[in-house]
Amino acid sequence: MASITKVKRKNGTAFRIEFFDGKRQFIRLSTHYNERTAQAVKNVVERILSIRENGLLIDKKTVSLITSLSEEIREKLSEVGLLEERQKMPCLGELWERYLEANKDKKASTLVTYRTAKVRFFTLFDPNETPDKITLERAQQWRAGLVKILAPATVASTVTRVRTVFKWAIETGLSEDNPFLKVEKGSFVNKDNERFITPNEYERLLTACPGAEWRALLALCRVGGLRTPSETMALKWADIDFETGRFWVTSPKTERHEGKAGRLVPLFPKLREELERLAKERKPGDIYVITYNRGDNQTLRFPFRKIISRAGLERWPRLFHNLRGSRSNELYREYPATVAAYWLGHSPRTAISHYLHPLESDYQQAIKDSGGENGGKGSEKERN
Repeated sequence: MASITKVKRKNGTAFRIEFFDGKRQFIRLSTHYNERTAQAVKNVVERILSIRENGLLIDKKTVSLITSLSEEIREKLSEVGLLEERQKMPCLGELWERYLEANKDKKASTLVTYRTAKVRFFTLFDPNETPDKITLERAQQWRAGLVKILAPATVASTVTRVRTVFKWAIETGLSEDNPFLKVEKGSFVNKDNERFITPNEYERLLTACPGAEWRALLALCRVGGLRTPSETMALKWADIDFETGRFWVTSPKTERHEGKAGRLVPLFPKLREELERLAKERKPGDIYVITYNRGDNQTLRFPFRKIISRAGLERWPRLFHNLRGSRSNELYREYPATVAAYWLGHSPRTAISHYLHPLESDYQQAIKDSGGENGGKGSEKERN
């Protein structure tokens, strides 16, 4: 597709790259470029011509090859029209729109997080500037601004999504660098949001529920350990086997991973009680267990806040997440970690980071535990 020709000049030997792009064209290199450089330019020319012929965007490897060339050679490539894609680098606003359009098949809830990250991204950056204007210093300045107004876990989530967008931009030839790779993410764990919902508080919530469906919803979350709304809303009556005492949980969050489309969970007695109560009210044609507000906007928080108020409880930070976290705490204490992890649909490592923490009962037990006291004082041999 392209060829190299040696050209004799007064001050030495130069190289010329010849190629056909609708017409015969030449890239003439200065004598201070050696044959190795000429070969590199030839490779870039051939890659760009191939990409054009197939109607593709410049890929990450080609971008890397182009970037490795000197500014003088890049200008020569531009003069013969081979770097039009580079000249048409989109502005940041267009880059984000292209990413969202290219990933429109992702789950609606996932796209919401990226749109939110986009809003936070443009608190500092101008939608009309190009990606190459973002330096590491500016990227770090942007993160520092987020730290002042957002929780650490939210900052980490936002940085992660921006990294993903720029990684995609590099892979599709829309950007040459990802300055956010060197920006600290921080931790996704926020210990300030931990709250254990006690069995007594759970019973008070049930009493305050407006009907059997809300009781079942809270039981699925607090007793069954399901994610809400994704897993509770996906649960169908056909997934529940009252005879064997088990039910299948479809997990939209983890289904993209092989072997993690769902899990088989036992019908814990208190959960079974609420599901059987709701089953008696089941209407013909009902497919899903939870029929409440099955639209695109599954607004469960507002009515749940009312239930918490009627129960005479103080609202906790993460309404449904803390219910699931409370059950996680119990299951890991009662069963082997591998069993609890399977039933809950996450790894023991995730549980330690996001769910498990000492309870008030642990402290009370430690105070009364004579073994703990002896351990604190040390053995007679250690004291001597």
